Amino acid sequence: MTRRGYKVMAVVASVVIGVPLAFIALQVWSISYDEHRVSSVCVKLVPGTSIPDVRGIAAAAGLERFIPPATGKDALGSYDETAKNWFFAIPVAAEMGDRRCAVYHDGRVIIKAEMESL
Repeated sequence: MTRRGYKVMAVVASVVIGVPLAFIALQVWSISYDEHRVSSVCVKLVPGTSIPDVRGIAAAAGLERFIPPATGKDALGSYDETAKNWFFAIPVAAEMGDRRCAVYHDGRVIIKAEMESL
């Protein structure tokens, strides 16, 4: 085989191995970054934080799409009749929802917010 042939094989091998490795690295980075954003928001949601403040905290991290809307029938999330509180979750979307920040509130202020795995 000629020298040019070896160079072409080296380039092809680099592409065949390098492109999948680059995609894997990008996915790992994406999951890590998304989990960091959600956990940093979850840490800031301490008991007593008002619901409008939650919207601002989530918006600052780019996660406002996961907060229930300000008006409408689902404005506060889901109601748990047995615990007598409201619930919504901010998922780590890059993980397909395997981890999330579970937020429990009474309709006005946060009761509890914690990261949990499903």
